[in-house]
Amino acid sequence: MKYPAPDIIANKQGINLAIECKSTKENNQYLEKREVKELVEYARRAGARPLIAVRFNSMHWRFVNPEDLNDTGNNYAINREHAELKGLLFEELIKG
Repeated sequence: MKYPAPDIIANKQGINLAIECKSTKENNQYLEKREVKELVEYARRAGARPLIAVRFNSMHWRFVNPEDLNDTGNNYAINREHAELKGLLFEELIKG
């Protein structure tokens, strides 16, 4: 039996994060709905904040809330511009 688990689990000073990481050279990053659902469920059970870490070519990692993803019907997606608008840089994320 496979148990859902994010790519990164981070805990420090009462801040708990469950992070799924994706990287692409394209302008859009797609995620399976199952993958996002499992991340959110894991985070709920663990008392963590679920985040999608996405990196587009020549761009810093951005940390996006799952609700900021676009529902394409079969998948979830985020494009570079939306990630820059909605996502946090690592430095912003660790400030709390």
